[in-house]
Amino acid sequence: MAEEASPTRQEDEDDDEVAESICVASSMPAVRSPWPQAANPAASPPDRAEHPTPQNSSPELKVDEDSNQHNDDRFVGDLNPEGAFLADSPGASRGYAESNSVGVWYSRKSNKNNLTTELASAVSEDHAEHQFLAVLPRKEHYDQLKKIYLRDVHRILPVMNVNILEKPTSTISQVLCKQAVCLAAGSNPIAKPYLTLGEDSSVVLGYPEFALRLSSAIRKALGLGLVKDRVQAVAILVILSLYTHFSQDRHLSAELAAQAVSNAQTVGLHLQNPPARSEDPAYLTRLFCCVWAMDQLNAAFHGRPVMMHERDLGRDMEACIAEQDSCFRLFLEIVVLLGCIIDLYRPAAKNTGCVVMEDLPSFDSLVERAQALGVESRLLASIELLYHGIAILSCRIPVGSTRSEHLSLAHTRQSLSAIKITTIVDHFSSSLAHMTFVPYAVSLSLRVAYRELRSSKIPMLTARSRRQLQSTCKILRELGGMFRSALVMVDLAEQVIQEIDQVCSNALNEQAGNTSTGAPTTPRQEGVAASLGSEIGNNLEVVNPLPHSEAVAGFDASLLEGPAGFDVFEFFDPGDLNAIDAILGGHAAPGFGHLGPFP
Repeated sequence: MAEEASPTRQEDEDDDEVAESICVASSMPAVRSPWPQAANPAASPPDRAEHPTPQNSSPELKVDEDSNQHNDDRFVGDLNPEGAFLADSPGASRGYAESNSVGVWYSRKSNKNNLTTELASAVSEDHAEHQFLAVLPRKEHYDQLKKIYLRDVHRILPVMNVNILEKPTSTISQVLCKQAVCLAAGSNPIAKPYLTLGEDSSVVLGYPEFALRLSSAIRKALGLGLVKDRVQAVAILVILSLYTHFSQDRHLSAELAAQAVSNAQTVGLHLQNPPARSEDPAYLTRLFCCVWAMDQLNAAFHGRPVMMHERDLGRDMEACIAEQDSCFRLFLEIVVLLGCIIDLYRPAAKNTGCVVMEDLPSFDSLVERAQALGVESRLLASIELLYHGIAILSCRIPVGSTRSEHLSLAHTRQSLSAIKITTIVDHFSSSLAHMTFVPYAVSLSLRVAYRELRSSKIPMLTARSRRQLQSTCKILRELGGMFRSALVMVDLAEQVIQEIDQVCSNALNEQAGNTSTGAPTTPRQEGVAASLGSEIGNNLEVVNPLPHSEAVAGFDASLLEGPAGFDVFEFFDPGDLNAIDAILGGHAAPGFGHLGPFP
């Protein structure tokens, strides 16, 4: 237990140390003075022991080569009075500003001879103060993680500038980019042998601890302002946001997403490529698309408002998407659908009945539109999981909705998509790209299976729904090692299955006993409901239920096909059942961090 508690305490300390989270988007001095050793929590004795730092690694770390070129790149809108002065400023004294219809881009050019010497000194003289920059796997393990990242993650979400990773000179930005690559690639089960930290370390970590250390190290470096180039910071923040589901603080992932959007808007990435960053326009457009997609996913995962609205963009989204490679383009086309479906969950959508997005395009048509016919099957299957998750969300069925012309269509679409999600995961298994939307889609499938189990009155369909729910729980349980927040719904769903099995067994045993004595046969006999209801109410308070494989090892599913009209949920405690329905069977999308409707 002591070992398990350590990462949690460390995470809490990390959150205290970076109370302002990532400060690269805020106003900061160009040169940071060295800080006292005693005042820096990163240099505490426990950290020194936990993450030993090679003493000869300090001289090799260089200040970013391009930090003097993009030290203060930012966009200033016409609503800001500063913009009028910047537009008229002489280039020789204030840098240069290029006009745009809604503001100016300002870039202060620094003197190459006036480098940030104090920061370089702080990094090189006492590298123990920055030991988080040494939190990396050994080289051969990093190379394997990089291959996994490029093969799986980068094909779907190419947010990282791969050229930075290939530079021969090690810079602070390159170290953080490598850490972000390891964070994303480490969630794949095939990466398990490579989850080590430290050049001399041979201890293989579990992914939660591996990700915790990497994430904390990246956030510390960003919080200290070591990355001056906001464009590079945006890419790192996108990966941090999508892969920070191990944190005890569920707000952290959404906060990091907001930081990524804020930095992207600071440099005017939402309008067009910054004029001062003309060296790689294709990557800047791709980065903008990644930030936009992350914003839409963040709104779905956490039930947050969308931060990047189409009316505020100076880019043609369709043109930006059309420029991308086929696999990434297919992913973006599906995220466009998600953006349309989020409208169904906004507060202004006062829907009292079932609402369905009727013109939902098929996955086949989206693949053809994106010219993605040649994409590997496992990548197509990974993206198809997101598509079917969105198909489930495209039908909003309010609780208690019984009459609607769209209700039958909604139930059919959701049921088919839920079955396809579990089928795809079962078929491709570990070959899937372990993106964050994979457990999200499976969680949506679990919601559908539970709803069908609750609503079905036909014993055969009840038994089928139970098997579907059990299969989905097994998948989410396996994903829980990488995405622990998925376990919340699994624990609750498995408790429901256990109670259903117990109710069926007890009720049918009671019926058999009554039949042998000539008593009337009915599942709701006087005294039985009270005792079962009390028993269920007590059992639902169990925090750590038995693994489902143990709990129902001897259960005969044919019991559910017993008496006609038998409703096992009539034996549940109403208070417990309402709470379960709110989480597993509500009309809102199951955001990992927030279970309410979209703001």
